[in-house]
Amino acid sequence: MNPPVTDDALRTAITQHLDQLTARLRRADAQQAAQILARAVDMERGILSKVHDLVSAGSRASRNHAADGAFPAEAWLAFGRAANTLANLTIDLEQHQEVFEKIGKQPPAPAATPPKATAFVARGRHR
Repeated sequence: MNPPVTDDALRTAITQHLDQLTARLRRADAQQAAQILARAVDMERGILSKVHDLVSAGSRASRNHAADGAFPAEAWLAFGRAANTLANLTIDLEQHQEVFEKIGKQPPAPAATPPKATAFVARGRHR
């Protein structure tokens, strides 16, 4: 049986994976970028949705701890606002998921060939 994963180890692993995905997105061509983005904005299984779930849970936890006096009420309110903002962003971006999925399924465009030099350019200027 595996030992339990600590909160810190789990957070570290998640942030490292997000860093790796971000680096891949930065290097990706249009098709690969569309595939990554389509999955990121998926309302059920996407990264943005899961971050929203985490912030929403943070709002509930901070509300409970604020009621006990352990957390400041402002923390609860800030998490609540953040959860609402993330929910709106998720909905806005999810509207583009189908477009990203369509682009992600298209075959890659052929590489553009550089223009051929004309005879005039190739010969240069001779007098």
